[in-house]
Amino acid sequence: MEITYQNPFQKPGNWYKGNLHAHTTMSDGKKTPEEVAIRYEKAGYHFLAITDHNKRTVIPGYQGNILLIPGEEIDITCGGCYHFIAINTKQELGLDPEKRKNMQPQEIITAVRQAGGSVILAHPYWSNETIEMTKLCSGVLGIEVFNHCCYTDWGNGHSMAHWDDMLRLDIKVNGFAVDDAHAYTVRDFQPDDSCGGWIMVKANHCTADEIMTAIRSGDFYAASGPEIHSVTISEEKITVETSPVRSIAFRTPRWGGKRMQNADNKMMTCAEYIPKSSGVRCIRVECTDELGRMAWTNPMWFS
Repeated sequence: MEITYQNPFQKPGNWYKGNLHAHTTMSDGKKTPEEVAIRYEKAGYHFLAITDHNKRTVIPGYQGNILLIPGEEIDITCGGCYHFIAINTKQELGLDPEKRKNMQPQEIITAVRQAGGSVILAHPYWSNETIEMTKLCSGVLGIEVFNHCCYTDWGNGHSMAHWDDMLRLDIKVNGFAVDDAHAYTVRDFQPDDSCGGWIMVKANHCTADEIMTAIRSGDFYAASGPEIHSVTISEEKITVETSPVRSIAFRTPRWGGKRMQNADNKMMTCAEYIPKSSGVRCIRVECTDELGRMAWTNPMWFS
């Protein structure tokens, strides 16, 4: 059985931490673009995409040490609610609100590509998207498997089922963890909605070109807490090493897969899995720590 996987853990380079979904006072965020950039830089992030609603926000002459990647969040309501994250666009799309109401998902994806950018499907669980809706989004780089703001504010931040729906249809999309931050502070009965979801990208240098090339290639993993240290694939066996976690699951959108946890609830840092079903098309790894925070590899495809 041959396994195809863009394995960032086996590549040379450095790990860079970044968030690809954040809002500022240029739309409905509570902090200015400069304040948001400083917030993430102080938190140890290497890159950030500010993605205000239907607006491409840039900070002219910003002198900080964090890489800023242009972006915007685009919403359409044709046939349901869709939000798309456009990253690394060369100019604002400038789509009229009335026009967006009647645009199809593929029209947005094409428009972003024509503007030099790439597309991520945002918070499909929060958007109440069905499989009939997500299957219309082929051509996106990936899906927000975790949205921290949706999790802290509404409890619907995990979209693993939506991801699996697309993988089950052989739509090859990767998984992103993001913040979608708006408040940037602790509120009554709600924690800070920033710095809770990110991706770790493997690249030689933290430049826009290298980070975007790595993201488009799938050289990253997504996380809200745990670290994935290595993924090793032999002829038939997959071995994963992590920071201490409560469980490691080898997830498949079809029958098969396996979840592992110590019987005495002791933390674990390694798991192995040998796929046994000939019907397995892909496997992705999910790690969960003692606080319920997670990390996800991108899918490994079988032939």
